[in-house]
Amino acid sequence: MPRALLVATFFVLFVAAPAVARPAQAPLSPATRAAIDAAAAKALTRSPGLSIMVMRDGHIWFSGSYGVADLASGAKVTPDTAFRFASVTKPVTAAVVLKLTESGKLSLDDKLAQYVPELPYADQVTLYQLLTHTAGVPEFTTHTSYPEHMSRPHSQDEMISWIASLQPKLDFAPGSAWRYSNSGYVLLGVVVSRVTGRPLQSAYSDLVFRPAGVRDIAFEATSKPVRARPHGYRRAKSEPSGYAPALPISMTIPGAAGGLRGRADGLAAWLQAVFDGKVLKAPELAQFTGPGRLADGRDTRLGMPLDWQEGLKASYGLGLFHDTYAGRRRLWHGGEIDGFNSWMAHYPDEDLTIVVLRNSEAGDTQVREIQDAVLADPAMMR
Repeated sequence: MPRALLVATFFVLFVAAPAVARPAQAPLSPATRAAIDAAAAKALTRSPGLSIMVMRDGHIWFSGSYGVADLASGAKVTPDTAFRFASVTKPVTAAVVLKLTESGKLSLDDKLAQYVPELPYADQVTLYQLLTHTAGVPEFTTHTSYPEHMSRPHSQDEMISWIASLQPKLDFAPGSAWRYSNSGYVLLGVVVSRVTGRPLQSAYSDLVFRPAGVRDIAFEATSKPVRARPHGYRRAKSEPSGYAPALPISMTIPGAAGGLRGRADGLAAWLQAVFDGKVLKAPELAQFTGPGRLADGRDTRLGMPLDWQEGLKASYGLGLFHDTYAGRRRLWHGGEIDGFNSWMAHYPDEDLTIVVLRNSEAGDTQVREIQDAVLADPAMMR
């Protein structure tokens, strides 16, 4: 995918050890493992380290840790290494909002004004539109004001004020088009906090992490120091290693758009649990895995800018891109934040989940090669 399409996919997640780590249902063939290792070796030409996890039917099929977590010390990436997840946080936020609809705490048709009346357009925008990036809320990560904000801690109220100050107030009439918006997901985090009366960490843990049997998932800005935390890097030809430390960012900024960090196995275990119906009830799970729509009923892809339409060839639902890959239905999300890159995909018909995390923000993560290897494995033919 062109880097330009990932610029706005910016943010994170913290997941630690899953409660279960069942043995592989069927071992991947030596050829498949060799192909994944080869893809990882290629990825290491653009990133100091990475972690790969493949799960199917709730079983670990493959787990790989590659490269280094810290160039200065030479510390290796291990299964305990907790990466920033970037925008892969967004499916988590979507699941949290849907969980609140189960209990009647809110409705996706609710206007934002019910929860965040401070915004001048709050009475025009619905929660559904925020979830599907069809609200028109302008993107703060690409705004000229972003550099002066990125390294300074922000409260939720300060984030609201900053987003409210962006011009134009809305990029388009809510529901009429599609533009990726971290701002919209930050506002969804404010809604969650105000509806539950709790910090995001507490609300997310009780609503979606514990039901999945996944422990120690935490927002980085509010959690205690993370064990086995890697350093994040950016490409720098002037450096002997080819990398320089990532620019600093306050992790109070990403919030529900990308403020989580974690291990590859924890993220994969959480995703599998959600898709297997262990977190959301059937109606909400259908919404979570279903397509997104513009106000006139058209697929969200038709509201995207042409470069997104042509580059992605995917539509967007509630926190997930939807497309077909190698003839198989796929739900996925990617993310990029200073120093880190994340990617996940779930194949619902195969009950297959793939996660790739790395500690560099540069370019491709070889996800195509990894997917191709897994999907071609003889064990997939059943």
